[in-house]
Order: sequence, then C-alpha cells, then structure tokens
Amino acid sequence: MAQDKKHIIFIHKAIERIGELATQIWRLRNVIDEDEYQLTILTMPIYNPRINKSLYNVVMRDVNVINTLSDLLHTEIPPIFVTESNNSFAFLNGREKALFANKFKDKTPHYFFHLTDYEFEKGLRIRKKLSIPESAPIVTVHLRDTGYLRYYHYHNYRNPITQHYIPAIKYLIDEGYYVVRIGDKSMQPIVNAPPQFVDAPFHSDYSDFFDTYFLANSSFYFGSSSGPMTVASAFNVPLLITDAPMNSSVGGTKQDLLVLKKYYSHQLNRYLSYEESLMLPIVDYLRSECFKNVEIDVVANSIEEILMACKEMVERLNGTYSSYQNAQKANQYIKEINNKAYYLRQKNNYDSSKYSEELNKNEILYFSFDDLFVTPIQISYEFLKLNPYFLGHICS
Repeated sequence: MAQDKKHIIFIHKAIERIGELATQIWRLRNVIDEDEYQLTILTMPIYNPRINKSLYNVVMRDVNVINTLSDLLHTEIPPIFVTESNNSFAFLNGREKALFANKFKDKTPHYFFHLTDYEFEKGLRIRKKLSIPESAPIVTVHLRDTGYLRYYHYHNYRNPITQHYIPAIKYLIDEGYYVVRIGDKSMQPIVNAPPQFVDAPFHSDYSDFFDTYFLANSSFYFGSSSGPMTVASAFNVPLLITDAPMNSSVGGTKQDLLVLKKYYSHQLNRYLSYEESLMLPIVDYLRSECFKNVEIDVVANSIEEILMACKEMVERLNGTYSSYQNAQKANQYIKEINNKAYYLRQKNNYDSSKYSEELNKNEILYFSFDDLFVTPIQISYEFLKLNPYFLGHICS
C-alpha cells in the first residue's frame, strides 16, 4: 500500500542539460522498485531558458516534483535520500555518474519514456510543416560542437567533423529516410541540402518540442555521444554512436552500434590498438590537454568510417547485414578484451572514489571510467574492417 512505501528524494541538479535531465530520471526509475518506494524529485524552477520544457514534461510525468531554490541544490550532499519514519539516510553516495553505473549496467530497462496522444498529434503537425510524410522513416542526427558549451573548450576532443557526415546523410536519403539534425543555431549549417534533410534549429517554426518529438520517433539516432543520444536511448530508440572517445558514456544495448575515435601516438608513430587504449590511463582522460601532454591525437572518424557504419546500421535493422556472424565473433573477442581490462582495473583497485576529492580540486582531469568495459553495445564491424590494427588484424 502507498502509505507503507519508503520515500526517495532525488536531488536533480542538472535539468538544463537535456541528457542529464532525461538520463538520471530514466536510470533511476529503472533501478528502484516503485511498488516499494515513493519517488520525489527536488530540482530548480523551470524558468531557466536553457531548460527544454517539452522534454521536462515528458521526463517528470507521473513523478512528484518539488521546484525549489533551496541550498540543497548547490551542496555536495549525496543526490539521493531515502526517508523512513522521521529518519533520513543516504541511499546511494557519490557523483551522479557513479550513482547509477553499478546498479544499471546489469539490468535490462523496463521503463522508457513515451509521448502522449496529444504530443504525438503535435508532432504530426510539425511533420506537415516540414513536408515529412507521416509514414516516412526518420533518422535524428546530432553532431556535437563547441557552440552550445563554448566555455568547455577542453572537451573539444569529443567533437566530430561535420562535413564528414554529408555522404552518410545522402545515403540515408537515398534509402528513403528523412534526416533531421537537432542542436542549436551555433552549429555549422549544412548548405545546399536536399529537401529530405531538415536542419531543425534554423527552421522558422523551431521549438524545443522538435528535439523531443524527433528523438522519440526515429528509426535510429545517429551521431555524437552526447545528451541527445541518451534521450533517444531513454525512448528505446536504437543508437548509431559515432566519433566516440573511449570515455564516452555509452551504456547502450545489443541493438546499438559504436564507432570509436582512434588514438594516434606520436611517441610510437602509430595508432594504438583497442586493447592498448583500454590498458592506458588515456581511457579516463576528460580534457583535451591531457592527451596533448602525452603526445596523443584523438582522431575524428573519416568519411568512409561514418558512411560504412551507417550502411551497417541500416542493414542490421533491416535484417540484411551479410557480415552479421563475423561481426558477432569480432565483438565476442572485444568482450574478452573488455573483461580482461575490467579485471585488471579491479585487481589493481582502480577506483576513482579513493582520489576523487583530489581530482575535483584539480578540475577533474580524468576519472575512473568503466562504462565501456561492461556495455553490451557492439563496435561497428565495418569500422573494424577499415582499421584491422584495431583488434590485431583479426578482421583483415
């Protein structure tokens, strides 16, 4: 019965970032038993213009929300509390990323966000304005750049090269898809695009609902490892994640594909293999200068890598991918590498908690990152074939 439930209070500090807004609540609702716990979200008022109000309404649906300016939002207390009788105690400790990792990684999500009938009809009206037929399949693209978070230049190693995506976008259009790119007006516009391509933020009717609707109604998401990617995942939309550094938050599922950035060592005069990258501290670097200090370039995906991975994704979803069995074998080998790396990290007590305070004082140069080791996501086999050194030539 409801009166017998324990009460969870979650302090959500980052609702102005759509990835954080959606992912924290999505993961939380997948790791707690809502028959046992009553969930309350404590967060800031929503008048901040950077908050995507339409996504906020979807995320907070069916949840008790308290909007407040309380000092609790700006302290270092654990983000979750459980209240039982008159006592409060920390339910889970640590930063938000660490909060969900161990609880969520072994679970198959049972809860996904969804649109109401009213929101779906609103989306159909947007389709009509954009001349997108109601039955046309859509791929939503997001390509991270420095415009939106221009003060976070130290994350530039995560950025893709926009022009490298043009051939893949043209391929999707030739296959009958409409392609919608989301983001903001600081992005580099794609000029002379065909009518089946929509650069959403530059459209005269653009609103924040564009992002919510198209992420929720895509055949798959295509692009950067960033906030919109995690929103799509929370709507149970397949992911093709490209230009992903090793430290990307890529929980993913077996339906998703990953294309990693490559690491070039100037000291060795060659690219590092996958196993080498996992065994070195660079897998945890979060700032561009960290790579520069050890003479390593983080190399953006090439036109061919992106195009071939896109073709693989389409064929996988259509059930026509001819190299599926070989891809499974290669990814089983990747899983063995992941297990080996993860075991060594655990054996050596490689745990960010023991030095997180020191790193926080140093602006978090890197942190212990385990997502890539435990994710069920598959690395694109076409990417592996183009880079045979990556797994030691087993895909040559």
